[in-house]
Amino acid sequence: MSANSIDATDTNATLKRLVTTPVAVGVVHDITRRRVTHPVDLSGATIANVDFSGTEFAAPVSFAKAHFTGLAWFRGCVFRSAVDFTGATFGNDARFDEAQFHAAADFSDTEVHGVAAFDRARLAGATTFDRLCATGNMSLARVAFDGSSSFRGAEFLGGLWLDHATFASRPQFAGCDVHGRAWLRGVRIAELAAAPSARSLAQAITSYGYEWV
Repeated sequence: MSANSIDATDTNATLKRLVTTPVAVGVVHDITRRRVTHPVDLSGATIANVDFSGTEFAAPVSFAKAHFTGLAWFRGCVFRSAVDFTGATFGNDARFDEAQFHAAADFSDTEVHGVAAFDRARLAGATTFDRLCATGNMSLARVAFDGSSSFRGAEFLGGLWLDHATFASRPQFAGCDVHGRAWLRGVRIAELAAAPSARSLAQAITSYGYEWV
């Protein structure tokens, strides 16, 4: 077993001890490049500055209604099973750049008080951002949605960046509001074939700022 593996039956207790200490300026809990083999359930936990970058979660993960009080980095993480962030609150940026989601990912009713970054992430299962509210930019540049995706009722106060994002099927944007810029250039929706994907997406959202299609 690798020294970076977290494989004990007390996975939740171990992680909770690591990540729920009070926020301190300049202190980030480094849980990078680990392999977590047991299910993680930190639902409702209050979590300090934490960096999970490069960590692989082999079993289901739940941060439902968790409160991330500082930085929350999941950059390059690999999620092998279902992920639940429903109702979570991020007090700062939520970074999922280049993360790989191999199963369903649910971010419904999540609040991000900063940038929500998923650039170059790959989402293989059903992905739900329904009613998510981001005060900063929602950045989805070059994201690959290989499964279904839904943004119903989402609100992006800092804009929506979908530069060259790809969707295997038509995303659901009913009731989605975008404040600030909506960058839709290069978007591709596979099932629309030769139809102009970016224009179709622009018609599905309500934009209160500039649109680039």
